[in-house]
Amino acid sequence: SAASAAHVVNLDVRRRIASFALPGMPHSGSCITFDWNGAAVLATASLGDGSVTVVDMKTWQVVKTIPTPGPGFFIHSHANSPYAWVDSAASRSAHDTLTVIEKTTLGVVAQVREPGRTLSHIAFTRDGRYVLASLGEMDGALIVLDAKTFKEVKRIPMIQPLGIYTVWNKFSRSQTASH
Repeated sequence: SAASAAHVVNLDVRRRIASFALPGMPHSGSCITFDWNGAAVLATASLGDGSVTVVDMKTWQVVKTIPTPGPGFFIHSHANSPYAWVDSAASRSAHDTLTVIEKTTLGVVAQVREPGRTLSHIAFTRDGRYVLASLGEMDGALIVLDAKTFKEVKRIPMIQPLGIYTVWNKFSRSQTASH
């Protein structure tokens, strides 16, 4: 898809201070920040194509575009985790895949799949030990995954589970939780 521009607005001076290319629109408020190679970076998934864009927050330059299997809504991480998780739920063919990105190398290290199903709404538990993912269907479930091994720990059956599962991470304004 054609790249569009993201604009950085400094609210103190009330004007645009930078712009950078973004391959499609991110889901509203779905980005994370973390330290990478001594720089604060922002990472966001794209609804326009299968990628995560990583941007240096000092220079506002794109440092890496990480391919994913398809367009996604959410990216999440945790201060206690070396990984960021992104869905491909907006994809027709890869909606069943979560991609795990290592925050130091910005490389893909794993994928978690539910073949033919839809995985989304990723969240970490307060301590960062587990990742929660929605299997958002009528015969769905909240899936609990080990955040280090990426293996399923528990499956809690639910009808179309969607929502904010870790209120602490949202209200504490954790950098690595989308807001």
